[in-house]
Amino acid sequence: MKLIPDDDGRRVEGLTPTHFLLLRPHRASLRPPSRILLLHGWLQSSDVWLTTAAKLRDLYHSEVLMLDWWCHGRSSHNPVELFRVDQLEEQLCAILREVGWDQGALLTVTGISP
Repeated sequence: MKLIPDDDGRRVEGLTPTHFLLLRPHRASLRPPSRILLLHGWLQSSDVWLTTAAKLRDLYHSEVLMLDWWCHGRSSHNPVELFRVDQLEEQLCAILREVGWDQGALLTVTGISP
């Protein structure tokens, strides 16, 4: 998949454009960073996590990944048929592969919905 720079994140080119943002720790450490995946709810975007993500990164020396589900935020809003559970799984797996998180490492996942 080809990465295209975005204003504040990256887009994965595949079936349809996908926006995600990966925050990495500012400082080096002897231990590898933990990994936290933050997921937004219906009619929201990854923007709901920006402040929290920065704090988690700094407090816990973590890599923090946020994404905009298809039909949300800066990800593609067309076609709406892509907003099915199996398609969202495909979207998430493609992003995890893109950032190198698909190799069986421990991952903390949390979500928010209004």
